[in-house]
Amino acid sequence: MSPCSCQTTIVVVWVNVATGADCLLKIFRVLYRPCIDLIWYENESRIPQKDELNILKSLPPHPNIIPFDRVVLKDQESRVIGFTTKYIPGGTLANSKIPFRFEWLQQLTQVVDFLNLELGIMHQDIAPRNLLIDPCTHKIVLFDFDRAASGKKRLYEGRDDVTSVVFTLYELVTNDTSFSGIIHSGIIHSDRHIGMVQSISEWIVNRELDSDVSRFRNFLSEWVATRRSDGDMERYLNAPHRFTWPDLPTAPDYNVPFEMGTTWDGKPN
Repeated sequence: MSPCSCQTTIVVVWVNVATGADCLLKIFRVLYRPCIDLIWYENESRIPQKDELNILKSLPPHPNIIPFDRVVLKDQESRVIGFTTKYIPGGTLANSKIPFRFEWLQQLTQVVDFLNLELGIMHQDIAPRNLLIDPCTHKIVLFDFDRAASGKKRLYEGRDDVTSVVFTLYELVTNDTSFSGIIHSGIIHSDRHIGMVQSISEWIVNRELDSDVSRFRNFLSEWVATRRSDGDMERYLNAPHRFTWPDLPTAPDYNVPFEMGTTWDGKPN
């Protein structure tokens, strides 16, 4: 196999034939030169989505976390090629036309505390685009755990969930995406710190809120102060219910048949 240039995933709406319910199907893909193909990985231990799958399937039921559905296998070889989660059609908070409720901020901080301090899981990608609104329960639902860390493994600088909650609330209230990351603003996550937005005296409200913005900011500040107290990282690393999973077994050696080509003048390529 030739080296892959990048890896990505495809997410589509799928129907669970066993239950008839809609779900989201997330398929692992890698981009090879010169085409894209669905394949397995030569070294599956390097698949970041493997961690996402293990985390999601191990999470206990929670009203603010996307429910895991099942693993998707490749029929002939029983290789894992993806997984499914419950499909929630309510849209995400990236839609600035959705009014933001104070209770949703409370739910967000509660689920972050649960993940960080009870399970030792750091989501690392909390943002409006990853917060669904369940039209049945009218609660927020956190999804997309492809950057999630368990303990120190895959823990990235500047992506801690407390920092992300602060910038998420700022973006939700102001609709200002200038701190949302390098794609939008040139500011990388490792350069962000919460003082960038908490020090702004007045957040310009560009979204409908169900309470005065001061109520949101006061609650946020109190929560951040509690989480930033001494020992926050130690509490995360020593979470009482942190789960682990075994490493994948070493894959057997195998050879892929191939034939060398030639250039336009007949020389071996």
